[in-house]
Amino acid sequence: MKSLLLATVFVLAAAATPAFAADPAAVAPVALTPAETGTAVSVATGGTLTLTLPARGGVPYAWEVTSVVEPQLIAQGQETVAKIPGRAGGPADVVITFSADAPGTVELTAGLFPFTGEKTAVQTVTYTVTVTP
Repeated sequence: MKSLLLATVFVLAAAATPAFAADPAAVAPVALTPAETGTAVSVATGGTLTLTLPARGGVPYAWEVTSVVEPQLIAQGQETVAKIPGRAGGPADVVITFSADAPGTVELTAGLFPFTGEKTAVQTVTYTVTVTP
């Protein structure tokens, strides 16, 4: 009787544990830069995609994602990282992070726009991103 009870508990515990739980740490992140513009990449659902774009402090331009990438990619944040810490106005990178949330293919496009409100980008990057199940 005791072994039957233990077997029942084990089966119930195993049934309550998802067999295909996605571990985000086990999904390889994908990193893109302007060097990869025009390419196609894949990222697994639950994974992370980072887009790293060059910037310079004090220059009146900003990167902006101009394409609709939801629901496949969800923007998680944007930060500017100085290449030489403590040097104001020096070279930097704008890092935009996305989570891959739904299978499908999207075109990810970002443009570098002047702060003046001009609607024409002075530089663009485009990638085809497929989010796999």
